[in-house]
Parts: sequence; structure tokens; C-alpha cells
Amino acid sequence: MLVIVIVSRKWSVSDAVVNAAKPEARTGHSVVHSPIARCLYVYGGSKNKKWFSDVYMVDTDNWTWQCIKVVTQYCISFLSG
Repeated sequence: MLVIVIVSRKWSVSDAVVNAAKPEARTGHSVVHSPIARCLYVYGGSKNKKWFSDVYMVDTDNWTWQCIKVVTQYCISFLSG
């Protein structure tokens, strides 16, 4: 995983821990930073012709991944056609 160092404005390789919860590589995803929870939330994206609607959390203190189970009866997909 690449992270940007704001002060130097350069990308670097993170020391992310590779565990079972690591998401499949993808493009077109959304990422939101939560400074209070000290994590990043990664949503969706695609790989080849496969679309994802999953949510993963990256703890930015210890760089571990966690798959977040979204419990809802309804799912909105803006990419379906």
C-alpha cells in the first residue's frame, strides 16, 4: 500500500501488515480518513469487470486491515446499469 507523506508531498510504501482481511487490489475505490478513529475507510471499486461494494478499515497506528460488515437491508449502487 502506498501512503502520501504530507510534509514532503511524496509517496512511500507503508509497513501495512498483510493479514487475512486485506482487500483484493482494485481501482476506482473511495477512501475517507477519520482523524478521530485514526483510520482510513476504503469502499468499493473494481477489478477487471468485477465491482466491489465492500468496506475495509485500515488502522493508521499499526497499519492493519479489517473488513467491516455492513448490516443493512438496503444497498444503493450507483454503478449498476
